[in-house]
Amino acid sequence: MGSNLDYSPDSLNYHAPQQELLDIFRRTLGSTKGPRVAIMTRALRAFDEMVSSMNARAMEQALDERSDMATVMHVLMKYTARDIRLGKKEPQNGREKKAEETLALLRGVKSARKMLNEKGKALATSEAAELLQVSRQAVNKARNKGHLLGVRIGNRFLFPAWQFTGTGNVLPGLVEVLQALGDIDPWMKLRFFLRGNKRLKGATALDYLLKGRKQEVLDAARLEAGHGAF
Repeated sequence: MGSNLDYSPDSLNYHAPQQELLDIFRRTLGSTKGPRVAIMTRALRAFDEMVSSMNARAMEQALDERSDMATVMHVLMKYTARDIRLGKKEPQNGREKKAEETLALLRGVKSARKMLNEKGKALATSEAAELLQVSRQAVNKARNKGHLLGVRIGNRFLFPAWQFTGTGNVLPGLVEVLQALGDIDPWMKLRFFLRGNKRLKGATALDYLLKGRKQEVLDAARLEAGHGAF
């Protein structure tokens, strides 16, 4: 989302992001969709409150993030942590408990996004299509059939980079393993490939696939699909 320009303290954009902000305002105000204007107004009002509560160091840390979304997540987590501290001073209003639940959710989202980009930045549908030298429709069809792993982020799908080889092919054994995992949630499939598995002696399914040990991964995948735990 957004332009993902570099606004870190050492960048040329650090002191001059005003034009892009004005462009966003113009697009929003020029929209014929009332809900968009209302949502943007509420979001900007809330974000102004959150950023205003941050000190200069915290702002610089947020700007060090690599994407617009990562910066937003950073600000949300900082503000929620602040809410927890304030809630401890006023335990009777339940603020601390609500903030802790929100922070746990944000940490889960951040962890999931980090996992998605392990072993290389995840690819958009168009990027996966270019790499495989097929159409976007073919990529979406492969995802729907369970021949590629794609996870939904907002209104688009992203494809973990590790499932593609340097020669523009799909990792050997991937399709069979995805089929063995069945209809479990794509995020759970992603976790299956990247997290240590006791059925694989603590190694990851991806490690085993890269070593050509497909059958052991298939056995673990079938158990995963049947029991949902590893």
